Amino acid sequence: MIQLRRVIGTKPVKLLDKFREIDEFAVLVHGDFNRNNLMFKHDEGGRVIDMKTLDFQQVRYGSPCLDLAFFMYLNIQPNDRTQIWSKLLEMYHEKLLSNTSKILNVSPFDSIFDPFRFDKFMNHCQRFYLYGAIISETEKIAQLFHENMFDEKYRKFALMVGGELANETIVETMKHASKMGYLNFLYEME
Repeated sequence: MIQLRRVIGTKPVKLLDKFREIDEFAVLVHGDFNRNNLMFKHDEGGRVIDMKTLDFQQVRYGSPCLDLAFFMYLNIQPNDRTQIWSKLLEMYHEKLLSNTSKILNVSPFDSIFDPFRFDKFMNHCQRFYLYGAIISETEKIAQLFHENMFDEKYRKFALMVGGELANETIVETMKHASKMGYLNFLYEME
């Protein structure tokens, strides 16, 4: 954390500006893409067969990795991240290309997708995953409050905020972000 503070210094606005950068990956993003804004339809066996997204109050134009990082850091437990993180990103990218190719009526291997291949997508996202790591920890308490402020989960989380367990959670999140290389772009900031 000391190293992160040293790199960002007193200029957090520069970091926010990095998260606002627009490039060829930019799309309309939800802005609050979390499980509390998703509705699922299940078949008789309980299998998810459809999903709808709700609450479009924070829609903006930016990297899809903002929503992706926020969703993943908020919803994947720290002890599960190492095991499933990379596989989920691969699956996400594969489905993204597959569905886009169906809409465009072209093969997912068509040269039109060359600028968006997995390695290029991951290089792009490296600059945005830190956003999810930072914002996910503050969003958790707001989410639990919204769901039911009288629930035991909210009470326990509210009691630990600022405590040792909260510190451990934040440290684990930032260690994961660092291990994945999501902090590297900070060293390039002037």
